[in-house]
Amino acid sequence: MCGLGMMASDVTMRMMRPRTAWGGRTGCRSVCALAATFAVACAFAAAQQPSSESTKVPDRATWVRLDCMTSGCHAKLAVQQFVHAPVSQGACDSCHEAADEAKHTFELVGEGAESCFECHEDLGDALEESDTYLSRHFPVAEGDCLSCHDPHASKLAGLLSSSYRERRYGRFDEDQFELCFQCHDAELVTEPETDETTKFRNGEVNLHHLHTGADGKGRNCKTCHTPHMSRQARLVREGVMFKKWKMPLQYLPTKTGGYCGPACHSARSYDRIQAVSREKPARPPK
Repeated sequence: MCGLGMMASDVTMRMMRPRTAWGGRTGCRSVCALAATFAVACAFAAAQQPSSESTKVPDRATWVRLDCMTSGCHAKLAVQQFVHAPVSQGACDSCHEAADEAKHTFELVGEGAESCFECHEDLGDALEESDTYLSRHFPVAEGDCLSCHDPHASKLAGLLSSSYRERRYGRFDEDQFELCFQCHDAELVTEPETDETTKFRNGEVNLHHLHTGADGKGRNCKTCHTPHMSRQARLVREGVMFKKWKMPLQYLPTKTGGYCGPACHSARSYDRIQAVSREKPARPPK
């Protein structure tokens, strides 16, 4: 029995729980994984116990709720506004399993994004549909979810690891999109004219700059792009929301430009070599 009033048999009974809604596993691996954590938690608690006989040992109803987060070892991981569900519920074995119980070391239950897809099955299944989804954000394609998300908790919605302006409209500010500019060059948006920074240009007019703030009412990136994958090229959405309406959007790339079907504006084309007049009616490329 440890300083928390735990017995080995009780710890084992605590561990033998059914699979959680977040992919927590049953069986020996799960038991061993968190049993190792409890062993350390017990040792830590025992070391903190004063020698006084008046020390009150927590009753069973109290210690049975202890886990990696509430034992005091990893509690700081959850001190944020937005907490990953397995973390908030103490279901650490949804993502981790014991690698070396003696050293209290753990490894992920799968390599890279495999751990994430244990619960986020819709994304995992979609990645396998190569004929359906034409474009994938490269962190998703490479299984690097941690490029954008914190696996435990974040002060930002969606467990994002850096700032991203969720508000659809607003004046562009580079600091509001730190998440995107970890990988993408800010000049992609900030330069009004360019002949190399982006392929989304009409002649030398930077159409990213035009969409994100040239008129003081800049759109955020997700207005036009999906963060994970899309059935259209360039991660372009299939529809754009305007208040309660979803307006269908058709995007068709060409060798030197592209076509954007009616959604926020009338159908328009652009070309990097020969700029297209905005007054010219646009038709889908053949």
